[in-house]
Amino acid sequence: MLSSEKRKLYVEVIHELMLSVHSSIQAMASSEDRAYEIMRELDVNYVLVIFGGLTGYASDGEFITHCCNL
Repeated sequence: MLSSEKRKLYVEVIHELMLSVHSSIQAMASSEDRAYEIMRELDVNYVLVIFGGLTGYASDGEFITHCCNL
């Protein structure tokens, strides 16, 4: 069983990750200028977008991964 301190830390980390993912999705749905602002706020260095339409990837839609300086 986790100590209450570790549990609290894990919850904080997961919360920050969820906010970051939400912001990344919001950026991809925004204008280029606004997307750039959001990505800079997240301290993003790279964005990888995989679109399955051309490659035959088994899932539909776009999958977004960003690499931050943590």
